[in-house]
Amino acid sequence: MTVGIGVICDALAYRDQPGSDVIRFYQALARDQAFESFHLPLPDLRVSLMRGDTNKLPAFRLSDRAAATLWTAEPLRDLQLLPAERFDLLFCRTLKPFPPRHLELLQQLEPLTRFLNRPSSKIRQLASWFLADIAGSFMPASRLIRSSEALADVLELWGDIVIKRPNSTQGRGVSRLRRSAGGVQLSQGLRQVETFPSLEPVMGLIGDVAEEWLVMPFLPGTCKGDKRVLVVDGEVVAGYRRRSRSGHWINNVSFDADCELEPVSEDERCVVAATAPAYRSMGLRVLGYDFLTGDTGEPVVSEINVGNIGGFSRVAELGGPDAMQQLLGWMRIFGQSEGDPLIESAQNHHAPAMAAIYQQSVDQGGVTMDAGLMTAESFRQRLSACGERSGFWVLTLGGEVLGWTELRAYSPRWGYRFTAETSTYVHASARGRGLGSKLQSFVIGKAREMRYRHLVAKVVSRNDQSVAFHLRHGFEHVGIQKEVGFLGNSWHDVVILQCLLV
Repeated sequence: MTVGIGVICDALAYRDQPGSDVIRFYQALARDQAFESFHLPLPDLRVSLMRGDTNKLPAFRLSDRAAATLWTAEPLRDLQLLPAERFDLLFCRTLKPFPPRHLELLQQLEPLTRFLNRPSSKIRQLASWFLADIAGSFMPASRLIRSSEALADVLELWGDIVIKRPNSTQGRGVSRLRRSAGGVQLSQGLRQVETFPSLEPVMGLIGDVAEEWLVMPFLPGTCKGDKRVLVVDGEVVAGYRRRSRSGHWINNVSFDADCELEPVSEDERCVVAATAPAYRSMGLRVLGYDFLTGDTGEPVVSEINVGNIGGFSRVAELGGPDAMQQLLGWMRIFGQSEGDPLIESAQNHHAPAMAAIYQQSVDQGGVTMDAGLMTAESFRQRLSACGERSGFWVLTLGGEVLGWTELRAYSPRWGYRFTAETSTYVHASARGRGLGSKLQSFVIGKAREMRYRHLVAKVVSRNDQSVAFHLRHGFEHVGIQKEVGFLGNSWHDVVILQCLLV
């Protein structure tokens, strides 16, 4: 059985990169008879998605010749218009920085097919806070910066810092600042180091601080090069070191870095084992870890790249395994079998996906009384606080969390020991498939096992779908708490529902 795959890319972005990993990926994909492969040109695809039309996606069938000529300035001929369901897999290989609302537009396709890297999760991954939320214990000290005053404070603290902007790639969104006798030294890419009397003129050269920058102290070990480790679906594929020929602090192949194969160390494997399952739970499966050398020689994470990862074709050229074929082999298996939903006890590596799903309801409004950013750390704390007769469970499909449910004691008072409260949430792209019902039936069964007799659910009154959902699962309407919650400059009523387990 062939796997239908659509690769999303603006081909002309690579016209000056003839040896690009993306071009070689297209060529390898076109030769592989296990795939029915299509190129989805990004400009045309955006037009369709801006209209909300998921039944007419522009697609160009790949062949050896097409994969070799896509990168010219000639317009594509023979475009087909195909429904999203035509593809078993979609793989976005668009070069950052992404155009406006790129990932938000791709989200429309999530309910209809599978992505190797889910766009809705990629939106969270691009945020400056995300890396520390997942891999903070393996990173150098870091700060999130939103003002020139905050930047001045960390420059005073560390003296030599690296600033990373979101939605950037190939070393182009990274700057280095150092205090000097003449003021402040700025280093960006291969440009000559410039000295400024103050931070004020520097800010505009770096970018818009309102987008939130991730700032770290500069590590002297950076000049030894960095280590790229390729990971697919949690499994380490290979690693190689990148080192600038000129001794520059940016070790990127798009600048002037040379590469050499290097075994993945046990410490690096431990970092991957501790963090990759969290990405996998969010449907982010193709990863590129970038390691620097810490002050005591230990590997530290400087970045975990998702999706459009370079290096798979390079590994074989360096004398290593054929990483590109390993990637394609995994894609064949992944595209042929989705598996069955599995409900299991929630673990810490599920926390990022649980937070992302809950964030959808928070952002939607009128669903929960919570507000603000939901982080993996907040859910790790909730998991660790579970008592003997409470818990969280997740529904996973191929390791990806599509929903979760919670059972918690209604009150710590002794007289309420047989009463519990439930909550169930499903990823927006997976609703309407019966997954919420699976979770609700499961948690009701767990409540019986834990000797609860009475279940309570509290639902914001405007959330008619949730009220109807609970009524279908044996709950009954008890009453309404009038104007009990205030959110979004409005008072909200809450419906109280109960289910007697007798």
